[in-house]
Amino acid sequence: MYRIMIIDDEEILRNGIRNFINWEELHCEVCAVAENGLDAMRQFSALTPDIVITDIKMPGMDGLEFARKVNQTAPQTKIIILSGYADFIYAQQAIDCGVVDFVIKNNPAPKIHAAVRKAVSMIEQERKDSRLLCELEERASSCYYDLCVEFFKGVIQNRFPSPEEVEQRAAQLGINLSRFMLAILKLPQADNINASLAHGASILEFCRTTFQAFQPILFSMNNQFVCMVLTPDDGKANQDIYALKSTCEKAVDTLRELTGSHVSIGVSSLNNKASSLPVAYQSAFFALQNSGAHTSGSGVFFTEAHIQGTSPNRMISQAIQFIHEHFKEELSLRRIAKELHINASYLSRLFKKSMQENMISYITHFRVERAKEMLVQTNDKLSQVALECGFQDVSYFSNIFKKYSGYSPSEYKNKFS
Repeated sequence: MYRIMIIDDEEILRNGIRNFINWEELHCEVCAVAENGLDAMRQFSALTPDIVITDIKMPGMDGLEFARKVNQTAPQTKIIILSGYADFIYAQQAIDCGVVDFVIKNNPAPKIHAAVRKAVSMIEQERKDSRLLCELEERASSCYYDLCVEFFKGVIQNRFPSPEEVEQRAAQLGINLSRFMLAILKLPQADNINASLAHGASILEFCRTTFQAFQPILFSMNNQFVCMVLTPDDGKANQDIYALKSTCEKAVDTLRELTGSHVSIGVSSLNNKASSLPVAYQSAFFALQNSGAHTSGSGVFFTEAHIQGTSPNRMISQAIQFIHEHFKEELSLRRIAKELHINASYLSRLFKKSMQENMISYITHFRVERAKEMLVQTNDKLSQVALECGFQDVSYFSNIFKKYSGYSPSEYKNKFS
């Protein structure tokens, strides 16, 4: 029902409009009557009527002044002006005040009926337009989020030919990754977790709510891993890590209680550009696998750079970054040591001590994990997968893959794709 306010200094006319018009037929109800503009203003803010029918000439505050004030504070309210023939000269001023119709007092009932219908039609159209605008905004927001997700996946899967193109595309999308971390949530079986969450909430919805303070962009690389690109507010890195560790631990504890299954999260170090997404992804993945990672004690794993109370091992971080960026090429301990301007024997001991495995094993492990992704997510031939992951010989690749994963490449693709 639309609410009507009637304003007129003549009681007979006020009561006549109130009582002798079939408001129910117009889907309206009279919510207030007033004898002048001042009286109406006192009631207006509490009632906010949809339609006002007001006389043009009244003591205290006339209809035009009232219309101007309402047009400024509640422009959605429709105003219908009542006047005599002599007052028709005020019609132009009334239009400037946002008045929707001008009714002559001579036999006003049918004219008011028609004017109210017009006002109701305008209100309905405006509400319809408002709903449509909200829907369009929601769709635009959803589309933008989907574009961001596809961009992140594309960068992680090395679909862009160069880091420069990655940064250019990020700028076009308005994505700022000057400070971000990437977290990977490992699930035992995503379907079981989804079924266990209260009210049918999905795992993505759970993560979006839990990590809200970090403005997460979430997506699944497969049915076991959920990726979260987290962009904390500006502040000290240590505070970011402390807050994130606490949030991760709460998320893991909650999911374990809900599902009765083991759940864990791996987190990359802080990064400062979009083209670092592949490095961040692999760092989080290996932290998750606890390959040289350090646990916070509750299924949350952080890379070396996050160890609280110690400084990051820059040399090892640089070595890992070089491996992640050049894993398709022929890599050796000597080449990496030369790149970092360090003795190869010293680098080998340092890497083994920090990562708890030797460098060649780490490189191979990294390549196998990248091959797993390609096998599941692409239809590339086995020879192409091997080449893209740094293996020149397909037979050698197949043997190494089975040694590290327990499956042949074809078995893995059939089981997990």
